[in-house]
Amino acid sequence: MLKIYEDGVPVYPLNVRAPDWYIEHKYEGDDILKFEIPDTHEAYKHLAEEVRITDGANRYAVKKIDEHGGYVNVECALDLDDWRASFWRSFRTTNSTLQQVFDKIKPSGWVLTGAEGITQRATIEASEGKGLENVTAESVLSKAAEVYEVVFNFDVPGKEVKVIDPAKYVPSGDYVTDELNLKSVGFVGNSSDFATRLYAYGKKDSDGNPVTISSVNGGKEYIDNHQYSDRIVSVGWSDERYTVPANLLSAAKKRLDELSYPVRSYECDVRNFDENMYMYEVVTLIDRKRKTRVEHRVIAFKEYPEAHYNDTITLSAVPPKIESSMKSIRAEINEKVSVAQQVSSDAVLEAISVVTGKNGGHVKIDMVDGNPEVLRVQHSDGTETVMGKNGVSRGGIPYQYGLTLNGTVDIDIETGRGVVQLPSLFSDMDIDILLGVQSIESVGESDVVQSIENSWEYDQEENTLTVISDCKMYNIIESAPTTAKSIKISYFITGR
Repeated sequence: MLKIYEDGVPVYPLNVRAPDWYIEHKYEGDDILKFEIPDTHEAYKHLAEEVRITDGANRYAVKKIDEHGGYVNVECALDLDDWRASFWRSFRTTNSTLQQVFDKIKPSGWVLTGAEGITQRATIEASEGKGLENVTAESVLSKAAEVYEVVFNFDVPGKEVKVIDPAKYVPSGDYVTDELNLKSVGFVGNSSDFATRLYAYGKKDSDGNPVTISSVNGGKEYIDNHQYSDRIVSVGWSDERYTVPANLLSAAKKRLDELSYPVRSYECDVRNFDENMYMYEVVTLIDRKRKTRVEHRVIAFKEYPEAHYNDTITLSAVPPKIESSMKSIRAEINEKVSVAQQVSSDAVLEAISVVTGKNGGHVKIDMVDGNPEVLRVQHSDGTETVMGKNGVSRGGIPYQYGLTLNGTVDIDIETGRGVVQLPSLFSDMDIDILLGVQSIESVGESDVVQSIENSWEYDQEENTLTVISDCKMYNIIESAPTTAKSIKISYFITGR
């Protein structure tokens, strides 16, 4: 039975007719709960977007409500808000196992099961040497699915992520035919990406030459697969993650095995559904019309928990590419990037307004032979600071830097401040100060620096420099803000 949550507890029973609700189990693990009720239903008043619902096994969040003709259609997605709480402006891991990646991004209390068989080490990045930008833990996990060629199933109440390696599912020996155990078969065929020859290339060296498979493939940079057609249809493929020819060849064979057979899928109403027919299972489908028998994988399962006679499965000779599941996540990332770009644009506009005199005075650049040669800062008091090949001057008087002082100061973690007593010689001088981060010591290994902003105050009467450091730390295991153990800031002072 479905129930609606209130204050984190499933309280209101949601009585729905057995044939009117079902769960769509999808290949990538992002299950969807759908149901239909009349608009006079007693529980309808408790339904709204983001309300939580349970089917007794998992927890979902209402995403769509469509009311028309006296009935309400409701669509719910898995409640994965835990995985959308943490955010990284840039995320990259190198030579890491799947478990190690998971441990860096997991929300508090979540565990990963089934990863012991995934021993390969890989790099999570957007492109060579560049991390994923503006991502949540959910989007990093989806990228990991693509890189490690696995899928994830979620047990939300139990805070468990289950690793599924579809490649480990071998043919079960079960047969599916339209005369034996199917009520109907809907067929969809697509060969738009069809190919029988694949040229494969890996990471490029400093001269731009990519890794090839020729050294482990009889001198050929391509492989063939004619399981469906004898025609030669070539396609190229490049993936900078591969640096070892043997690994590149193995991946190329897997990729061409998918490309060399038309994408065919069958939606089947299963009459005698049994425990042998479940997600990712490989069965042999006999197509009497085309007189073929081809191994197909269960890539979707529409389950009616209280009316299994309506269950349907979707079979496909070519499983969905994990990359396709990244599209919606990339859209989410692009939206966040656009926000970041807007912030950058605002900063540029603010800089322009300052340069053109918003706060008094303005900046002018003298051009000589088409090149900028002299920078003039014309102050609101009528004086001018000039920076050119002869140095820097203000009001026609050259700046003379007679004293310099450098060192480090420890920041008090409680106040975010550190004080430096300057030598008395600085008391009658104009000073300039440059600050830098000498070191930041974290409390635990899971603490990372989110941001640090440093500023300073100079008390000429007391001749003291106060360094102010605003350092934000974050614990990636607990998904919570934390503080640094110690902060040391470097300073460089010049006086004239």
